[in-house]
Amino acid sequence: MNLKNKKVMKNILTTLFCIVSFAAFSQSFNTTFPHPGFGDQVELEETGYRVMGFGNNITGNHLLVIHTNKYGDTLQVRKIYFDFDFFSPSFTLRSASDRDGNHYVNMSSNNDSVSLIKLSPNWQEVWRKNLTNNQSEITALLVTDDNHIIAAASKKLYKLDTNGNIIWQQNYGEANAFRTRGYSIHEVANGDLFLYASDEIHEGFNITYEQKLRIFDQDGIQKDSIPLPLFTFSSLPYEENFICLGTSLSSNYPNGHYLLYRHDINGFIYDEKEFYLTEGAILYWLVENHEGNLVAAGNGANGLVLHCMTKEGDSLWTRVISNDTDITPMDMKLAADGGYVISYFFESNDGSTYPGLIKTDAMGNISGLGFDESNITRKVKVYPNPASEYVVFELETPIHSATITLSDICGRQIATIAVTGEKTVWQTKGLKPGMYLYHLKTQDGFGSGKLLVGSGKKQ
Repeated sequence: MNLKNKKVMKNILTTLFCIVSFAAFSQSFNTTFPHPGFGDQVELEETGYRVMGFGNNITGNHLLVIHTNKYGDTLQVRKIYFDFDFFSPSFTLRSASDRDGNHYVNMSSNNDSVSLIKLSPNWQEVWRKNLTNNQSEITALLVTDDNHIIAAASKKLYKLDTNGNIIWQQNYGEANAFRTRGYSIHEVANGDLFLYASDEIHEGFNITYEQKLRIFDQDGIQKDSIPLPLFTFSSLPYEENFICLGTSLSSNYPNGHYLLYRHDINGFIYDEKEFYLTEGAILYWLVENHEGNLVAAGNGANGLVLHCMTKEGDSLWTRVISNDTDITPMDMKLAADGGYVISYFFESNDGSTYPGLIKTDAMGNISGLGFDESNITRKVKVYPNPASEYVVFELETPIHSATITLSDICGRQIATIAVTGEKTVWQTKGLKPGMYLYHLKTQDGFGSGKLLVGSGKKQ
């Protein structure tokens, strides 16, 4: 084989390697599990992922734990039964793990108590604790920096040590509230606890909801109660403050009304930014991706919805992952490769529910080589692809005020390219061979695609 043919073969192999590497690295999948139950929570493990929820079969109700590898293939299934006379699964599982690898799970509730279970790192029961409470189940759990457990139930907050001893319990919520549901808890640097909750107010046949951020000190004393603008299911630490996703559940906003806002350590709200989604989604979870942007997840009329935006609230892209069955997403985590892992459940034809797990790539696509491209993306020609020295972005019709952002497969931004006409030529010099993702942003919408860059050496 002469030198020229060797170079050609090397470039072909490099291109194939990039494609295979990208497909393997993205690890995108949609997996359902044949075990009746729910996919209430997903966690990252060294070998892959862990899906947890309450299960049910002819043997009885149980805690269902499914361990998978990074491709979504099942490695181990655990069904942990408890001989509770009063056992009835909570609607949504909540769990937290301490610094020693023990697991704490809300397991059941009845008319006058809720229960918390401690499981060892290998999922053996250590203790169970019944907590007096006359409404609802445990809806939020947190392990603090000093290795204590904070459990939020309706109208009552508990702090326990790892042996199950109650350190303090604190009533909260408005006196006229029928119930108060906590959605999430954060611990801040000074040890204060931030509890995002909703008060359900009954006035005759009229039901209203009041959203509050309640701040507690380390001893459980409530320091403040701050009204929130919308339902706040998810919030993230941001510098010394917090950035929150507010969601409207009102029928007055069929296309989804959202508010990205920040508050400081004292609960003072500032920098509010409204946005809407035409998919009519309800967004629940918020994560920061490897590029430093925010990704929110929820469900809409056409499937699971992922929406990416800057920390200032400027929209970047939206993905709708449709499914043969109507799925209900329950939890989302950021994966090590920059993609997103979403646990869910779906209802079969016989009324049974089953858990599932979706893993996307860094751009929210379910398939690394099969992008869910929007109409605007299909109007863009990208050539040569694979590219070596340059790439041309050609628009079907001229678009003003457009930009193209180029990212690697981890979501890290590589370049921002201004679109100045129907054809924009951009030099790929300096880029390492591999797969990249381009994102077109215009006044009319967004779109994404893939670009393969090969060796820049001439043949």
